[in-house]
Amino acid sequence: LLISAQVCSLVYSFEGIDTASEKSELKTLASLAGKSANDLYRDVTTLRKRDLIQSRHVWRAVLPHAIANRLAKLALESIPKDEIVKAFLNSGSERLIKSFSRRLSYLHDCEQAIEIVNELLLPEGWLGNANCSFNELGITVFKNIAPVSPVKTLEAIENAAKGDDGKTFTSRDNVYYNSFVKLLRHLAYDPDLFDRSVEIMCRFALSEETDENHNSTRNILKSLFYIHFSGTHATIEDRAKVINELINFDDVGRQELGLLLLDATLETWDFSSSYDFSFGARPRDFGYHPKTRDDVIKWFETFIEICGNIALSDKAFAKKAQKIISDKMRGLWSNAHMYDILERIAAQIHEKNPWNEGWIAVRGIIKYDKKNMGKDVRDRICKLENFLRPDDLIERARTYALSKTNTTFGLEDVYDDDDGGMLNGWEEVKKKTAEIGSEVAKNPEVLNTLLPELFTPESSRLWSFGKN
Repeated sequence: LLISAQVCSLVYSFEGIDTASEKSELKTLASLAGKSANDLYRDVTTLRKRDLIQSRHVWRAVLPHAIANRLAKLALESIPKDEIVKAFLNSGSERLIKSFSRRLSYLHDCEQAIEIVNELLLPEGWLGNANCSFNELGITVFKNIAPVSPVKTLEAIENAAKGDDGKTFTSRDNVYYNSFVKLLRHLAYDPDLFDRSVEIMCRFALSEETDENHNSTRNILKSLFYIHFSGTHATIEDRAKVINELINFDDVGRQELGLLLLDATLETWDFSSSYDFSFGARPRDFGYHPKTRDDVIKWFETFIEICGNIALSDKAFAKKAQKIISDKMRGLWSNAHMYDILERIAAQIHEKNPWNEGWIAVRGIIKYDKKNMGKDVRDRICKLENFLRPDDLIERARTYALSKTNTTFGLEDVYDDDDGGMLNGWEEVKKKTAEIGSEVAKNPEVLNTLLPELFTPESSRLWSFGKN
């Protein structure tokens, strides 16, 4: 009876009625127990009466799974692995093969299970020889056994990505691209596998449109670079290395991908995740989590510094890095309290070229967060606002009329404690924009300087700027 329980536990569930057909799942399991299908059927009935096996319609399963996993390990120790693998692969039942692989997924701490999985993944193995060009059965089994041997799983994916059809494999032409990307996210949990996993994810991401919103690889990749709920224990240095390599690559696509990941590292608001963090029976948490204030400072200082260096460079995408900082300024100031480094980098950017987006961001901080600031912090942000304020007609025109933001965020009177609401703020900014437009119209030199720019921006205030 114990042998029957062990053999039945090798699968997640099995069809426990049919004992006659050649594809009978009971017949396959019985062969491993050295019994007839009828004998195993009687044992299953007895085990069911003892509440070790539960049933639903024709399906049977050894439960609870904690007991099933222990019994399965005993079966793997007592039955030659070649016999077990041969029995399932030659069973003629795809469902039974999937069920066997699902049980294996919970046995990452079983030496025999690891050996079976590694052999399946060998280049000449049952899965390995497909070079990840799977049908529905193959991809299901591949995903099931991945938690048992993450290193060999990653090697199999790498072989496919580097093979003759690697370009197709790491693209949306691969019907299972999303399954591979999500699997790579699980593999990236381990710091030792992070770089390799992310490199292949980047290839998938680069093959899709930048604004792809259906199963976007970029969104999955970004999730690995948040300070919370990243699903990886890769170090700060590991993540910084990936970003720097992408940005320094002589390829616009990789540079933009690096900026996208950099943007994720500077996020400070409303962390959540819709991704699955479980991976077989392996103990998993939500990934890296800063334990101290020093950890938070190290994280944000590292990535603000990277972004600041790009923003201060002569690279073609320096302006994009400046925009990342301005977009993240409020959270970095009010949530992360990164005052010193933000003040320094803001001053450096502005001294090189007027930083109007930074000024708008700082005014937004003052408008919405000043009531929660201590006097020292409030004085610092007001001083920064004064330093960044556009002080000539050209820059004021660019800020109010040509900025691409369609909101009044940061442009209305931030020192007015009587909040008149969004409508009044919008009217106030339109009025201010119109006044600046009138000044520009009276100054031919300024107008000629701005004229080429008037035909390029996407600003809803351009009409206000030119109406007078």
